[in-house]
Amino acid sequence: MLSIMNQRSSDKPERPDGNAEDVLDSSSADATGGERGPWVPLVLMPLLMVMAFVLVIVLFGWLGVAGDDPGELVARLQRADRTGFRDAVTLVQMLREPAGEHLRRDERLARELARLLQDELAAGRMDDDRIQLRSFLCRALGEFERDEVLSPLLAAAETERDVREIDVRRSALEAIAQFVAGRPPVSATVDDRLRQSLLAASHRSASDEATEAARDALRATAAFALGVLDHPEAHDRLVVLLDDLSVDVRYNAAAGLARWGRAEAAPVLLEMLDGQDASRRDVRATARQRQWRRQIVTRSALRSVELLWAAEASLDWDPLRAAVERLTRDPDDLNIRHQARRTMQALEAAVPAGYDD
Repeated sequence: MLSIMNQRSSDKPERPDGNAEDVLDSSSADATGGERGPWVPLVLMPLLMVMAFVLVIVLFGWLGVAGDDPGELVARLQRADRTGFRDAVTLVQMLREPAGEHLRRDERLARELARLLQDELAAGRMDDDRIQLRSFLCRALGEFERDEVLSPLLAAAETERDVREIDVRRSALEAIAQFVAGRPPVSATVDDRLRQSLLAASHRSASDEATEAARDALRATAAFALGVLDHPEAHDRLVVLLDDLSVDVRYNAAAGLARWGRAEAAPVLLEMLDGQDASRRDVRATARQRQWRRQIVTRSALRSVELLWAAEASLDWDPLRAAVERLTRDPDDLNIRHQARRTMQALEAAVPAGYDD
């Protein structure tokens, strides 16, 4: 479905905690679109945000997904129970489970959660618990295969009365991308609002030092979501974002364009394959965290190269081939070497238009 989808379990990058498990797992989805997987990850998210979300899932998800009843969870949420945040996390887990397919198609459950999100948005409470609840309601709604969820998600993506709602907006954008990817086109009216909402979120807005990182993360998420849309206006915006100051915005824009076979992605893909992005030099990150990020960035770039090749993009392939070939001998990371070798095999399987060996 997206550029880091379709990774086999044996190829997952090592997590920062040392476990050989890809926390952005999406092994059941197809990299080029089609089958819906239980998780559609961002191509890139700021590392600390990824880790915070994973930590929440790890801490709360084990508390009883198998034994919880979705109807009771929703009832507690409707009563504004103090366990609401945990209940929303549990619902996300249940919906993402392979056994949750019937839940993802449940009209009543989708409508009840959509109404809950609408009520939470209307109430506008800004305490941390309610912000987190709205964020996880968005994530839950993004798992559904019901059209009823899109309108409240768009409302959440467009609502910012306080900087604390940036996190809710970002969760809504992720959920929208999850919902749209691999689905039939929505109605023209909804599609126009959806596209305009994503375009607006991708633009830089006024921020101070305290909110700059959060707003860059929001725009990176918008770039990811735009990459899911098959529309020239979305693709034109992604071309502009290739020159953005934020590395995550650039990288998501490149991966989105590669998904549609756009050759403009190639220079930024080379930057991703180089492995020297500024975020890896973040002194606040541990060596293992930087390694984890490099794995995510590099895998995204390698899958994007494969998608460009499969689309027979007309460009000078020599620099990309050379960059991939170098990674097959990467001295630091066995996982990257294996992925690069598979990409080289894909590049040798056929010759796209515009490439002269």
